[in-house]
Amino acid sequence: MVRFQVALITAAVMGAVAVRLPDGGSKPTGSVAFGAPLPTRITFVLFDVSGSTVGRREQYRKDFEGVVKCSLDAGASRAVAGQRLVGDRITASPLATSEFRINHQILAYDSLQNPLVYRGQGRRIIEKAKEILREQGPERGSKIMEAMQLAERVFKTYSADQKLLVVFSDVYEQSDRYDFTSEVLTRERREAIVNRERSEGRLADLRGVKVYVVGALAGSATGGRSAASPFDIMNFWLSYFTAAGGDLAKERYGSALLAFEGCTPTPR
Repeated sequence: MVRFQVALITAAVMGAVAVRLPDGGSKPTGSVAFGAPLPTRITFVLFDVSGSTVGRREQYRKDFEGVVKCSLDAGASRAVAGQRLVGDRITASPLATSEFRINHQILAYDSLQNPLVYRGQGRRIIEKAKEILREQGPERGSKIMEAMQLAERVFKTYSADQKLLVVFSDVYEQSDRYDFTSEVLTRERREAIVNRERSEGRLADLRGVKVYVVGALAGSATGGRSAASPFDIMNFWLSYFTAAGGDLAKERYGSALLAFEGCTPTPR
C-alpha cells in the first residue's frame, strides 16, 4: 500500500512539472502551472504514393518513424495529454480512394505502465505506414491540393489544441487542373492558382494547422527536368498554405525531417 501511495504521489508531481517542448529544440524550457490542463494533439500524415516518389519511400519511412517517436516522447514527457495520429495517401484521386488506414489514438502515458507497452503503440502504427509505402501508384497523377480536403475533414472531425499536418511528397502537383512539371510558376501564376482554388470553393480550410513538408527539393517527378524550379514550387506551397490558413515555415519544408515539435528524431 505504501509503495502504491508513493507511486501516486510521484505521478502527481510529474504532472505538476509537465513541460511543453519548444519548436526547434529537444530540451524543455518552461513548465505548466500545477493543475493546468495539458494540450491535446491531432497529427495527420499524408503519404504521396505516386510513381514519382518510389525512390523516396525509404526516406519517408525513416522520417515517419521519427514523427511517431517524437509523438510518443511528447506523451511520455507529459508535454501533451491525449493524442491521435491519422494517416492516408496522396493519389491520383485522394477523395475517392481515402481509407484512413492509420487512425490510432495514442494512449496517455501512465508512470505505472510498462514502458514497453506504451512504446508498442508506435510499432503498430509504423507497420501500417509500411503497408502504404509499399503501394505502387500510377507513374503520373498526384492531386496534392485535393488531398488537402482530407486534411480539412480530419481536423474538423477531431478537435484538439494542437493540429499538425505532415506531407510526405515531392509536392509536384500533377492533375487535370495543374501540372507542376510543365507549369512556369511565376508569382502571378502562383497567385492565379490560389485565387482560382478559392473562388471555386476548392481551397481547404486549414486554419490553426501547423504544416511540415517532407520530401520536397528532392528532385521532381520528371527527374529534375521541370519548368518550375524547386524554389518556385516551395514558394507556391508557402502561398497556398497561408491562403488556407495554415502555418508552413521554410524550416519545416525540405527533403528530410530535421525536427518535429521540439523533438529531434533519432540520428540515422
